[in-house]
Amino acid sequence: MFSGIIEGLGKIKEIRKKDKGLCFFIQSQFKSLAVGESISIDGVCLTVVERKKVPLGTLFKVDASEETLKKTTLKCAKAGSLVNLERSLQIGSRVGGHFVQGHIDSTGILNDIKKQGNSKIYRFSYPDFLEPCIIPKGSIAVNGISLTIVDSKNKNFSVSIIPYTEKNTNLGKKQVGESVNLEADILSKIILKQTQNILKFKNINKEL
Repeated sequence: MFSGIIEGLGKIKEIRKKDKGLCFFIQSQFKSLAVGESISIDGVCLTVVERKKVPLGTLFKVDASEETLKKTTLKCAKAGSLVNLERSLQIGSRVGGHFVQGHIDSTGILNDIKKQGNSKIYRFSYPDFLEPCIIPKGSIAVNGISLTIVDSKNKNFSVSIIPYTEKNTNLGKKQVGESVNLEADILSKIILKQTQNILKFKNINKEL
């Protein structure tokens, strides 16, 4: 479980094939990182399988399965790419964003960037099945970043990005047309699923 507050940027140093998946070697600024620890990489929850100390931080390895690659932007990652990093929450930690599982629902496309005062409005597309979970003033994780939805229309939602977020995450380096990882708020998904179950149960009872 994560909070969507990015701790730093990591650089992909090397990518290797492993069966139908990929291994990523990532340079981070973290001084302490344990084998077996969960880490969010552009919003994708992966497990540290190797690590070694290097100047100014830790070089670590994670494995991404074929299924993970299909559903996320990691399939397009290249050596030299910068990725958002967040270590898993600890009991007693402040949750500055919202609860993020690291289970990507889909990818979206950055369709537009407009300056608005000191901030910028980023607009992303999303697939039809996420429509019930895209709620104005609700939360969404974009590349692992906890953001508040400003509005939503025509299968696009917008978020306001402050200069700090642009500087300290890889959103500031994204170009229009590029893909991002999307994870809808777990609370909205739970409510949606329970509502669907209740309606399904009621329909079954009517048929009986």
